[in-house]
Amino acid sequence: MKQLDLTVFEPGDTVGTMSKDGHVALWTITTTGDLVRADSRLFGNVNGFTAETLLEELNLMVRTYNILKREGINTVGELLDLYHNKGDDGLAEFRNMGEKNIAEIREWVINIRAANPEPS
Repeated sequence: MKQLDLTVFEPGDTVGTMSKDGHVALWTITTTGDLVRADSRLFGNVNGFTAETLLEELNLMVRTYNILKREGINTVGELLDLYHNKGDDGLAEFRNMGEKNIAEIREWVINIRAANPEPS
C-alpha cells in the first residue's frame, strides 16, 4: 500500500509536479480551485510590481497586450481593477479577446495579487 500525503493549496499558489522522467509542469490554483498552467515568465519580478507598473513589463502575448491597450489599460493597477470589475465574462466581451488571452490575464492577476496583496 502507498502512502498518500495531502496538501491544501490556496488560490494564487503555484504547484509543481515532476514525472519519473524528469519533466516538470507548473500549475497555478485559480480562485475557483481550477488548475491553470503557470507561465514561466511569472517567476521573474512579480514581487516588484506596483499599481503604476506599465503593462509592457508583464511581457504579455502581443494580442493580449494590444487588446488591453485598445481598451485604455496601461498599468498593472488598471489591469487589476479591470479584472476585479469585469472578470472573465466581461473580458470576453472585448473585441478579439479569446480564452487564451483571458487565461493569461487571469494568471497574471492571480500571481500579482498573491505576491502583492495591496499594490502601491
